[in-house]
Amino acid sequence: IAPQLMKYRTYEEFEKYIRELGIQNFKEWRKHCKSGEKPDDIPAKFQDIYRDNYKNWKNLIGKE
Repeated sequence: IAPQLMKYRTYEEFEKYIRELGIQNFKEWRKHCKSGEKPDDIPAKFQDIYRDNYKNWKNLIGKE
């Protein structure tokens, strides 16, 4: 399925997923994506999908 046609989790669900994993930076996120453990309904390039909600990494992980 093309990324633009995929049904992804809401931004809030995505944010919860990131925080539950304890991912602290983009390098850790890329490693997680490459591990094969990332569910299909979580976008690897989340900045594109959640561009209206995503502010920055610190905000995403709750450190801002």
